[in-house]
Amino acid sequence: MLSEATFKGRLSRALGEMERLGLDCLLVFSRSNQLYLTGSGAGACTVVAKGGEVVQIAYLLEAERARLETRLGEVFVVSGYEVEGQEGVFVGELHEAVRRVVEGLVERGAKVGLEAAVPHATYSKLAEALKGYSLVSADVVSKLRRVKAPEEVELIEEAVRVAEEALRRGLELIEEGVRECEVAAEVEREMRRRGCGVAFETIVASGPRSALPHGYSSLRELERGDLVVLDLGARWRHYCSDITRTAVVGQPSREQRELLESVLEAQRSAIDAIEPGVKASEVDAVARRVLRRRGLARHFIHSLGHGVGLLVHEAPTLSPKSKDVLEPGMVFTVEPGVYIKGLGGVRIEDMVLATERGAKLLTALEPIP
Repeated sequence: MLSEATFKGRLSRALGEMERLGLDCLLVFSRSNQLYLTGSGAGACTVVAKGGEVVQIAYLLEAERARLETRLGEVFVVSGYEVEGQEGVFVGELHEAVRRVVEGLVERGAKVGLEAAVPHATYSKLAEALKGYSLVSADVVSKLRRVKAPEEVELIEEAVRVAEEALRRGLELIEEGVRECEVAAEVEREMRRRGCGVAFETIVASGPRSALPHGYSSLRELERGDLVVLDLGARWRHYCSDITRTAVVGQPSREQRELLESVLEAQRSAIDAIEPGVKASEVDAVARRVLRRRGLARHFIHSLGHGVGLLVHEAPTLSPKSKDVLEPGMVFTVEPGVYIKGLGGVRIEDMVLATERGAKLLTALEPIP
């Protein structure tokens, strides 16, 4: 459980960023950003004023959960219609509730930051409701989340540990005649049995389907000689993990072994290049250079990695066009892959923590089963 001091520190840093941007007020719509800031992801919107006031607007349906979870600020309850016996509930639409809260915190004409993309219809209503204010786009909480505190890293490490145990169980089931969906079901059962949620739908893709980077677990039965990609993640106290291994049903062929070794070399070379101040795009380039030398660069068709935290995909991004620069405390995946139609695919994904001395590998499972 994260401490109260952690949330107070997050608020202090958010207020500092708001001051830097000249914001009098901030509207946070992203559930994960609300969770990061207040401890509660039950809100429809969290409003932060430059004076330090925090109000989470929650629909009546989620109000009690918001009250139970929130570690700072207050809860403002809204309902689209009157409910008998419910007092102290604002009746109206979300944009009207936002206006009511904002009016109670800052004067008209104030600069109000809007964080995270919202549907156009929602933005249009907000713009009309707040037409007496200066409404601007702002990136505050998402920026704070890029670097993890030690408490967050501990939660991520537990999510990694559970995911690895589940992955070990999945690898035990890799044999001829077993269906992909059966392996995925057992993997997810193992994570839930250990008290974790599932960070995303488990991928078990075999044979020609392993060449699909974003495959899914189908009814296909594993066959001897198949490459099998297992991609899974656990969620522990809101924090995620993400790990991939590629196995072979039976003994790998020489070509399969070369693919596995090539991807592993690309991954390890990229991990060795991680250090503070290095551009994420350069780490991506290191992996691509290895695969280019092996004649496989054209089969590496996605980014090298992505940040992991409250979401399984968040900043930073390790890609050819990434503008991110690595900092100590960032947690992200390193996952090169090659996908060859007709032959199959290989992906090896581990999670690392950037430190002052380089990369700390958070995963311990053998990269090639």
